[in-house]
Amino acid sequence: MSWLQLINPKWLALGAALALTVLAAGARADDAPGCKALAWPLDPERSAFASEKLESVGTGAARGPWKEQAFLLKLAPQESVGFAQPPGDRHPPKGKTFGGTVSFDAPAQAERYYVTLSSEGWIDVVQNGAGIRSDAHTGAKECPGLRKSVRFPVGAFPIVLQLSGVPTDTIKVGIRPAQ
Repeated sequence: MSWLQLINPKWLALGAALALTVLAAGARADDAPGCKALAWPLDPERSAFASEKLESVGTGAARGPWKEQAFLLKLAPQESVGFAQPPGDRHPPKGKTFGGTVSFDAPAQAERYYVTLSSEGWIDVVQNGAGIRSDAHTGAKECPGLRKSVRFPVGAFPIVLQLSGVPTDTIKVGIRPAQ
């Protein structure tokens, strides 16, 4: 009798499934075929978005200092959100959409930051009552767990992050200094 005949097929299937799970959990964003088109690596965001410990925050929340962080934002129907500035001039969303705002204390210094979203949506960063123009963006519809990342040059002033045009009532948000 061969040693292969002694192996229980159930245990073999369980071992294979476990191995695939471990490999998938350790995969980097640029390892996923849909993520290769991204202009910059988003591995920290992808890992944070996959965490079961991701903090949940409601629209209108105050988050303290603008710094590296990730959270799940609970949104409201877009027409009910009190935006600091009207969302940027874009293609009008189709169907019911959601939006939200989060306020932050000033960052320690002026710096460029990535704001990354897990799914479709528009990002506006407001400082001193005016929208900050982004200077770069990247995205990939086929990148698991990520949709887009936008780079903003922020000053050392309080910030309001605004999201609009989101098709669902929650979205994962990542913020970190650009490299």
